[in-house]
Amino acid sequence: MFDVFGIYLHPIKSTAKSQEILSWKKLASTKTCYKKIFAKSDLIGNPTYMEAILSKVWSDTSKPPDQHVAWAISVIQTILNPKNSDIKITEDIVKYQLSINIVSICNITCKNILKINEILYKNRKK
Repeated sequence: MFDVFGIYLHPIKSTAKSQEILSWKKLASTKTCYKKIFAKSDLIGNPTYMEAILSKVWSDTSKPPDQHVAWAISVIQTILNPKNSDIKITEDIVKYQLSINIVSICNITCKNILKINEILYKNRKK
């Protein structure tokens, strides 16, 4: 995450005290990074920041399970979320965001399956 956002995101230690974490999350740069998680980056190929982070977690040749992707996204969202005073990740802290992300990934998968079915149906008629 820090590598992808680079100079836009000031580093913070996972051992930081609550007040340090709150100050870090109130920084304009941290808030901007949180808002840009799914925005196109200025990196080569213009992936979103989240795509760039995920590509650093998994190699181009690996296909992680959707649940792992949802977990990784949830971790980034939780760490950067200015409304959350934590940067340490526990099940209790991340489970709500994880449930949202799993549903989102399932919805995307369903939409892709419907598109494939439409294509197959149209090609069958030809």
